[in-house]
Amino acid sequence: MKRQEIMWNTLVKGFSFFFLTLLFFKTTFSQSQSNNHNLLLSMGLEKPNLVGKTQFLLPEAYNAFLKMSMKAKNEGIQLFIVSGYRSFEDQKSIWNRKFEKYKKEGIHDSIILAKMTEYSSIPGTSRHHWGTDFDWVDLAGGLKKNPLQDSNYIKGGKYAKAYNWMLANASEFGFYEVYNNNKKRLGFHYEPWHFTYLPLSKIKIQNLSALPVYQLLLKKDIRGIHLINQIYFESYIQKYLFGISDKIK
Repeated sequence: MKRQEIMWNTLVKGFSFFFLTLLFFKTTFSQSQSNNHNLLLSMGLEKPNLVGKTQFLLPEAYNAFLKMSMKAKNEGIQLFIVSGYRSFEDQKSIWNRKFEKYKKEGIHDSIILAKMTEYSSIPGTSRHHWGTDFDWVDLAGGLKKNPLQDSNYIKGGKYAKAYNWMLANASEFGFYEVYNNNKKRLGFHYEPWHFTYLPLSKIKIQNLSALPVYQLLLKKDIRGIHLINQIYFESYIQKYLFGISDKIK
């Protein structure tokens, strides 16, 4: 009897170990799949659930924008999104077009990346991939060609009233300026038109890690990718992706 109990206990322990091991690998595999999915979403390589009319955001961000717009409208401001979600291909098209433009102008390769990243993100690293960020104008001030200029948002500009209103009120709805006019901030130039929905974007930014992103980019048809090595890209991530307003860090 004692021998049978020992055999039974050994058998139970063996099965327990097997099932625990199976559960561990299943959980690890599921987590790996989830991480990969989140990475592809954050790079714009997979499309999230989006809502909107002419421009699109994640549902939570879009609903918050509508509420903010209603309050702004009561003060004579007509907030309008001119650029919301962008896929990887959208950003690649912008990047490649600019690269070819600078090449035709005879700008040397050693300078071209610095000019490209004054305002443009390397495809796969744009905050516009997340469905949380947008560029806006005030339709009450008019919508002309190339409206996203600093001069339109600062004192005397046609969007100055709306910009000051955004700085004072947007946080009430979860929105914050990303690339503010802090001279000590690294990265992209001042963009008073670019705001983010922080409750979601602070999660999205955690999904991007330099090495996996870089390895994926090498497989894409990106102009100037030969100028971007791993060391440069890691430096770029720290300087540009995290070169944001202190209020959203």
